[in-house]
This record gives sequence, C-alpha cells and structure tokens, in this order.
Amino acid sequence: MSTAEIAYDNQDKEILANSAEYIAETKKTIPNIIFYITRSKNRNLVLYEAMFDGEALNHKAAVDAYWHDVEPSYVAANRKKGITNDRCDLNLIERKMAYGISATADAANPGQYILHLVALPSRPVTLKLVDGRPVAVTEINGRACHLTHIFVKSQERTFLPPKCIYVDVYGTDAETGEIVKEQLVQ
Repeated sequence: MSTAEIAYDNQDKEILANSAEYIAETKKTIPNIIFYITRSKNRNLVLYEAMFDGEALNHKAAVDAYWHDVEPSYVAANRKKGITNDRCDLNLIERKMAYGISATADAANPGQYILHLVALPSRPVTLKLVDGRPVAVTEINGRACHLTHIFVKSQERTFLPPKCIYVDVYGTDAETGEIVKEQLVQ
C-alpha cells in the first residue's frame, strides 16, 4: 500500500461520526476497548478489547476481537430472533482474512504484548498499560501514536469478497495528544 489522500463521501462521514459517538457511549460499559475497525459497508464495528487477569493484561489472551452489530437492519433482525446482545464473534474467515488479531508477549518489555493484525500485517502494534489503562501504540505517519480506530473503504463485488480501496489509520500522538491520520491506498 502507498500513502495518498482520498476524500470521504457523505456516507463515509456519517459512518465515522456514528462510530465515534457509539464508541464514546460503549466505553462507559466496556472501558477496555483499545481500538476499533469500521467499514464503509455499514455501521457495524469490530471492537478490540484488552483482557485482564486482575490488574495485569491476560497473558493467555491479551485481546478479544468481536463484532458489535449496530447497523439498524442487523439490530432489528437480532431482536426479531430474540437476541438482545449486539456482540457477535468473528467467524473463521473474518479472523483469518480480515479482522483477526494475535498477541505475543514482548520479551524485552514484560507486561507488554506485540499485536499482529490481519488487517495491517506490516504494522506492529504494542499493547501496554499507561496509567493502568490499556493502549495500543503504533506508528502513524512516522509518529508514535495511541491507535484509536481504523476505517476501511471497500467496494462490494458479486461472487467475490469486497475489494479494499483504502484504509485510514487514526490515533493520537503519544506525546502531544494531537489526532493523527494516515491513509493507505492499494
């Protein structure tokens, strides 16, 4: 992927705004969300939640990744089936080809983990605690940042998986708190 800038259309802007509002509200009940992925397809999100064993990150499973179905049509279908929880596990294909994550203990930094995202295989992410709160640290536009979210612009295709047009990686500068964005284009 190369770096370039493509402007958002109105649907993308609405999805990003709705996602930010939803996450702000959701973090009140799920405080250990470290980042999320949203897509141009709909409002559903993939949440990445740090898992704890007491006060420390869980050494067996440091991160749990799962869907939060917030697209109104998905919510309505779930409620019709009697499902009142909007959480949905990633399926095998999603874990292996799009949204999966693995964590490896960082031997040089005890208590920290190197995260490997299927969505961004060449971009290492470090999971660590800062003031007792989990943060995912990665490089965005050459700066050390706390990863907040990823936006995937895709094109739906008949009989084929969606085609990724670009990926936007967002974070806050670890030193200044400034919002940083990097757009990766195929």
